Amino acid sequence: MKLTFTSTETLDIIYSQKNIPPVLNAILNQKTLQERVETKFLASLRAKSTFADWGAALSAMDPTAVLVNEKSIPLSELLEKKAGALNDLKEVQFDVNGTDLLAYEKVSNTPADLPIISVIIFIKFNENKIDQLRIAATGVSKSAYTLADFSKDFSGKTLDKPLVKTIAGQFKKEITPVDTYMGSAEYRKEMAGVLIERILSKKINGEM
Repeated sequence: MKLTFTSTETLDIIYSQKNIPPVLNAILNQKTLQERVETKFLASLRAKSTFADWGAALSAMDPTAVLVNEKSIPLSELLEKKAGALNDLKEVQFDVNGTDLLAYEKVSNTPADLPIISVIIFIKFNENKIDQLRIAATGVSKSAYTLADFSKDFSGKTLDKPLVKTIAGQFKKEITPVDTYMGSAEYRKEMAGVLIERILSKKINGEM
């Protein structure tokens, strides 16, 4: 599936696209109509705290960022550069296959049902074996979200129950949650592992 978001279109235009992946649709659905109408795609990338789940999902998928000079680089590379680098963004291009896994789980504990912890997993498979594996999570560090790319670690492996435990454990080692009134650091770390195991177990069991 080919999909393009331009830097100037609003989140509501993106939300209205028929072929937008369900995970991205669900994340945008958590925002009000006014927020979606008033926020352009480029602005959403800059406002990492306000659009944490959105940024995490895009980072996990890591589409191709096309710059105004027509140069193409991974979006994650552009996001890691100085904030001004985003001014050069023209559009992002997605190439999502039907065999890819893009899944989202969250723990919500706020009056607005906003997540205090969320996990987005993106896996590309090659003949039923992992080719790429990227996990992003919100609420697990001082930053808006944390991204871990495990592609090199698990490439060529089959997703099974023992591997699910390994992946969850490895991600928990990557994150550095902080204590807040909504949840202790230990709770956040454990719940991140629980959400990862929940998503991957559903995949193994054919539930997604």
